[in-house]
Amino acid sequence: MGDTLLAAGAEIVLPVEQSHYLANVLRLGAGEEVYVFNAAYGEWLSKIASSKKQEIRILLKGQTRLPLASCALRLTLAFAPLKKTRTDFVVEKASELGVHTLQPIITDHTQAERVNVERLQTIAIEAAEQCDRLDAPPVLPPLKLSNYLSDLPKDTLIFLAAESGDALPVAAAFEKIKSEIKNIQNIHFLIGPEGGFSEKEFALFDRYPNIHRIRLGARLLRAETAAVAVLSSFQAILGDWH
Repeated sequence: MGDTLLAAGAEIVLPVEQSHYLANVLRLGAGEEVYVFNAAYGEWLSKIASSKKQEIRILLKGQTRLPLASCALRLTLAFAPLKKTRTDFVVEKASELGVHTLQPIITDHTQAERVNVERLQTIAIEAAEQCDRLDAPPVLPPLKLSNYLSDLPKDTLIFLAAESGDALPVAAAFEKIKSEIKNIQNIHFLIGPEGGFSEKEFALFDRYPNIHRIRLGARLLRAETAAVAVLSSFQAILGDWH
């Protein structure tokens, strides 16, 4: 529900897409109970006050979960868009794994012709609902790799899935910053396209001392698998799984 004010007795009108989903997919009608939530106001037990073809009004009854405490550590997945279903998979799993922001990036070898941000945002919201998150990560408009890097705050820590050169094993890389994690606010995970990064792009990475190259074992992983592996490893070692 974005940042919509949620309070007992409040009545809200659902967006058209959510109204359609409740009325035509779940086939819910007036008087039936649903839960609504957002990061600012938590989760609320509600009932459908009225249901029309393109509009559902929800009456909030009582709070069932408080909003989560603000997290100082912000995780961003910056990824080169893949072919349609594989990009969908990345967005869905990253949302389930606790990423706060999703940033598509355009690289030399990016194969996806276009990025439907609105569609990907819907997938992120549905994934958040499925895993009981009270927030959904925003999907930002795509950026060229060079613009993405130049726009980052200087204190951002970036883990680059490089799979070659002097890249550290992923667990060792995360353990290395364990003592510094309290002083870090923004952590980014950078995943390339199917064809990997170009030599020109690796030369660009060398200009940023806050980029740490990591590798994920002896097997060459597909891009979407690498994204899930990196995020899972981080959550297990430094995140909300440990």
